[in-house]
Amino acid sequence: MSTKTGNVPLKQDFSHLKTGRINLTILRDSILQQIKRCMNQFQTEKSNLPKQFTKDKCVIIDDDIKNLLGHIQALNELGANDIRIFKERQHDTSDYKITLFIVRPKPIYMEIIANMIRDEMNKLTQLKTKEIILKQYGIIFVPRQSRVCEEKLKEKGVLGDIIIDELNLDFLPIDTDLLSMESYDCFRDLYLNKDTTPIFNLAHGLITLQQLYGIIPNVFVKGDKAKQCYDSMMRMQREVPDNEKKVPTQIENLILIDRSIDLITPMMIPATYEALLDETFGKIK
Repeated sequence: MSTKTGNVPLKQDFSHLKTGRINLTILRDSILQQIKRCMNQFQTEKSNLPKQFTKDKCVIIDDDIKNLLGHIQALNELGANDIRIFKERQHDTSDYKITLFIVRPKPIYMEIIANMIRDEMNKLTQLKTKEIILKQYGIIFVPRQSRVCEEKLKEKGVLGDIIIDELNLDFLPIDTDLLSMESYDCFRDLYLNKDTTPIFNLAHGLITLQQLYGIIPNVFVKGDKAKQCYDSMMRMQREVPDNEKKVPTQIENLILIDRSIDLITPMMIPATYEALLDETFGKIK
C-alpha cells in the first residue's frame, strides 16, 4: 500500500490551537522543526540523480506514525515521492536514490529492513553498477533510538549502510485543550510486559513541554507508576541546562494519575476524575 504525497490532504489551518489556555502552535511548530531536521539528512538534487535511480525518495512508515503525523498535517514535510505503509513484508525500492524508514523501535522490524537492504544491494551488484554505493538508507526511530535495534542491524551486517536518527513524537496537539501521546500499548507494556519504557517516554514528553512552556511548579501524583514517572521527570529536569529553564511558567498544575487505580473501563467516565479533581483542588467552576 502506498500513498503519493500529492494525495495528502490540503493544508489545514491550525490557528485555533492559539486560542486555548496555552498556545499549542508552539508545540506543533517544535515537532515540525524536528521533522525538518531529520529530513535535511536525506536530500538529493533531482538533476543529480544517478541514471540507475528514476526517483528521489521513498518513505516507508508505520501506519500509526503516519496517523500521528496526519494529526498535525506533517506528512508534506517528509518531502517524499512515495509514502508507503510499513508492513511485515519487504518492499522493493531499488529505483529510489533514498529509502527512509520511519518506524517504532522493534527488533522484528529490523530483521525485515535488514533483509530488504541486503536484497536490494545484491540486485544492484548483479547489475554491475556503481550506484550501489550511492544508494542511501535511513531509519528514523519514533519516539527514540534503540540500542537493541542497532545491535540487531549490526548482527545482520547492515548497520554501517544506514543513517540512524530519532524523532521525539511525545505529545501531539489534538485540540485547543487536548494533548495525546497516542500510546496504544502503554498499559500492556507496563503491566503485562513489565516494560517501563512508557514511563520514560511520558517523563521525557513532560520535560519537552516544560522547555516550551516553563517549569510546572505544582505536581500531584496518584498511584505507584505515576510516582515513578514523577521521579524520572525530576531526574531529567536536573540534567536540563539552566539556560533552558528560563521560559516563563504557563502551566501551574500537573496531575499524574496511574491507570491501575481504576481498572474497570466503564468507570472511566468524566465524573470519576471530576471527583478526584474536586478532592484535590476543591470544587472547580
